[in-house]
Amino acid sequence: MLTLVRKGNDVFCNDVKLTIVAQETKGPGKEVVKIKGLDGANGQQWISLARLSEGVNEIECQGREVVSTQRYTLTDKEAQKVAKLQAELDEIINAAKARYVAKPNLNVDPTKMSQEEREAKIEEVRKYYGLK
Repeated sequence: MLTLVRKGNDVFCNDVKLTIVAQETKGPGKEVVKIKGLDGANGQQWISLARLSEGVNEIECQGREVVSTQRYTLTDKEAQKVAKLQAELDEIINAAKARYVAKPNLNVDPTKMSQEEREAKIEEVRKYYGLK
C-alpha cells in the first residue's frame, strides 16, 4: 500500500515531492508521477496524475509479473554447477573491486595546498599508478 498526498499539481510521499512527467506527446491530462523505488510501489514505476484525487490517496500498486523466456530447464546437478561457477565469478569480481583505485583528480593547484595535502595527493597518485 502506497500513500500519496496530492496538493494541486504536486504529489508528495512522506513529505518528499515526487517527479511529475508531462508526456507532451500524449497531450494534456496525461501526466504521470514517478513512484519507482518507493516503499510500497511493488515494482510499479509510474501512476497517472489523473488517478490521484486531491488530498491523501492510498494506492495498491500492481506488481509486475516477470515471465521467464528461457527455453530450457536445468537439472539439479546442472543448477549446482552453475551456482558454483557463479560463486567463482563473484569471487573474481570482488577481488577486482578490492584492488580498484579511483583515478585521482589532477586538476589542483599545489601552491594553494598545505604540505599535508600535497603529500596526500602524491600518495594518491602513487597508489593509482602502482608506485611505492
